[in-house]
Amino acid sequence: MSKVQFGISNVYLFTRTVGANNAVTYSSPVHLPGSVSLTLEPQAEDNIFYADNIKYWVSNTMQGYEVELEVASIPDAIKTAFLGYATATNDNLVETNATGGTFGMVFQFETDTESRRCQLFNCTMSRPDEEHNTQEESTDPDTQSLTISVAGDTVGTVVCFKSEIHKDDANYATAFTAMALPVFSSGS
Repeated sequence: MSKVQFGISNVYLFTRTVGANNAVTYSSPVHLPGSVSLTLEPQAEDNIFYADNIKYWVSNTMQGYEVELEVASIPDAIKTAFLGYATATNDNLVETNATGGTFGMVFQFETDTESRRCQLFNCTMSRPDEEHNTQEESTDPDTQSLTISVAGDTVGTVVCFKSEIHKDDANYATAFTAMALPVFSSGS
């Protein structure tokens, strides 16, 4: 059992496709190098009903995650595949009014006992703010932050937002090359 977790690396994005009968598949990955930090904030709401002068009934409604991913720089391949950019005939990268579509995301983090991989399902990405600063005596790199919404995919009657993959799990070795929805036993 792990006591602490740290680090972020190996971020990959997989284009998400919805086919016949709403079957979801994820295509070949695009690597997003230069991960600096990642924050997952649950989008949940507590519903509280009071009766008999107490909290009589409490439920929690999970609506996914809001992710803040800070990277060294966003590669052109990510901009064209997931942010709606296009390449003009003169090879200029052009920001357009197109949307980038949905995707899945995989990343790795470390614990004191193992490396773990995490999958996020049915994501959309907002265009990042840009900041460029003058160079002073020392060079401090500027970073870019991406805001990602995780809506989740439905598997049977379960909405799946995130999957954590341990080193002994069957899909650990292929997590960066193939992304698939979880499969549950018939009792789930």
